[in-house]
Amino acid sequence: MSLSTIIPISPSEQGLLCESFLDSSVKENLKTVGIVPSAIPDSMNTIQLYIYNRAVKGVGFRNTNGGIEFYSPQFNDLLSEKYKKDAEFRAAREQDYLRKNLKNFRLPHRKEVEKRLSSSSSSSIDTDAIPSLATVTLKAPGVLYFHKRKGTTTKQCCLFADFLDYLSYLSIMRTTPHPLMVDCDCIVMNNVRNFPTVVVDSENYERVFCVFPNTTVGNTMFQTLKTRRKSSVVDLSSIYAGNQSINEYVRTLKN
Repeated sequence: MSLSTIIPISPSEQGLLCESFLDSSVKENLKTVGIVPSAIPDSMNTIQLYIYNRAVKGVGFRNTNGGIEFYSPQFNDLLSEKYKKDAEFRAAREQDYLRKNLKNFRLPHRKEVEKRLSSSSSSSIDTDAIPSLATVTLKAPGVLYFHKRKGTTTKQCCLFADFLDYLSYLSIMRTTPHPLMVDCDCIVMNNVRNFPTVVVDSENYERVFCVFPNTTVGNTMFQTLKTRRKSSVVDLSSIYAGNQSINEYVRTLKN
């Protein structure tokens, strides 16, 4: 599940060292994960943090609540090695949150879906719930909004699990534009706890395209929106079929 891990900033463990315009080194880091540099929005910044007793450098966006959505290869190495158990615990907790809140979305066959989520939220989390590349939310969780045109909304929107998926979409649009997705506002959820917000905000659009992970949780979120909006909600996961996420797909294209 390509969803962000929330890491609250603690004075004793971590803090923001510097936030500045993008530099060439972090653009190169994004190229290694399939992102086309020309597709990177101006609102993305270079972020330097002191985290887990180390200084790490990466990229990020400020979300709606002032938190930072962050990605760093250095931090990803820390998360996948020393802190993997913590990532597993957080992923399980996020799945459990979604499972417990399905009743608020009037999902048909809810008990059946709850059972699947409960199975993958048990003591041993499924491997597809831990992203191979992890974005993290620092301090305050929030949503990211990217409007196609300033001061107005489009008739349709694209929904993403995290900003690496969003950047992957922009990279694809630079090379092989998808005709259905050309004129879209984009909403990035970042964490499963923001799903209720995304559900409500997406109702401002006539058509909604879901670019969610090809996992149990991703499919559950799509089915929830589909139940509420019926034919106005479209699943685009067929574009990256056989891959966990659209970012994983663009990485395969790069190779």
